[in-house]
Amino acid sequence: MTNYQIRVISITFTIVIAFIVFDFAITSSAYNRMANRISMLEAQVEDIENNHAELKADYLYAKAEMLGKQARIQTVLASMYSPEERQTDSTPFQTASLKRVRGDYIAVSRDLFAVGWTFGKKVYVPGHGMKQIEDLMGKYKWQHGKWVEITNSIDLFSFDHSEAYSFTPYTTEAYLLD
Repeated sequence: MTNYQIRVISITFTIVIAFIVFDFAITSSAYNRMANRISMLEAQVEDIENNHAELKADYLYAKAEMLGKQARIQTVLASMYSPEERQTDSTPFQTASLKRVRGDYIAVSRDLFAVGWTFGKKVYVPGHGMKQIEDLMGKYKWQHGKWVEITNSIDLFSFDHSEAYSFTPYTTEAYLLD
C-alpha cells in the first residue's frame, strides 16, 4: 500500500469517526431536549391534577354564570334507585311531582326539598351531568338495625336495576342552579 492510499484511508476513517461522533452528539442532544420536554409536561400534568377540584369548581361556576344562573353548592350523599316497588312506592314509574320517570330525574331528601331543592330545578352532579329534581326520597331508611332519617342526600334514577344495585353511594358536591 502506498503512502497516498494510507493517507486516503486515514482521512476517510477520520471523516467516518467524525460523522459518528457528530451524529451521536446530535442524537444525544435531541434525546436530552425530549427528556426535558417530557419532564416539563409531566410537571404540568401534576399541577393540573393537583388543581383539579379548583378548576372543576371554576368551570361549574362559569357554566352556571353562562346560563345566567347562580349555583348553590351542597355536599350530599349520592345513591341510585330504579323503578321497582321495593325501592320506591306502589307507583315506581311515577315521581312525587306526578311525572313519568326519566333518566335525567333525581330524588332529593326532604331536608333539601325544604330549603329550596324543589321540583323542576336543575342540579349538576359531577360525573353524572345535569339532572332535574322531580322526586322525593323516603323520610327514613333502615340502617344498622334501626330507622334513620335520610338527610343531605340525592338519589339518581336509572332504568337499569343492576346498575342501581351495584352503585356504591358516595359523598359529592351537587350544584343547584337557581
